[in-house]
Amino acid sequence: MRSGRNHPVDDISHNRAYAIGRLQDINAELSPSDSTGIGGALLTASEEFSNSPPDSYKAIITLTDGIENESPYIDEVLPTIEQAYENLHFFCVGIGSDIASG
Repeated sequence: MRSGRNHPVDDISHNRAYAIGRLQDINAELSPSDSTGIGGALLTASEEFSNSPPDSYKAIITLTDGIENESPYIDEVLPTIEQAYENLHFFCVGIGSDIASG
């Protein structure tokens, strides 16, 4: 599954070793290029919870430089996602050489 054009959305919740391996593969020297639709990625990731029990704990971990330049944007989709899924938590990790603050 893809969050945008180039970056996969992975279900890493069931395999700790796989999750750690994927995190260790991150290239912290990335620089921004092309387009980034963080809101679209959040929508795609949240759809993975469509069949989960309403009271189950859910989390989306986003690895990003924080530079959004493609619609839908976070502020456009976040209210809809939060309303659709109870107990959904968001974690954002800034990576790369040009991390945007905010």
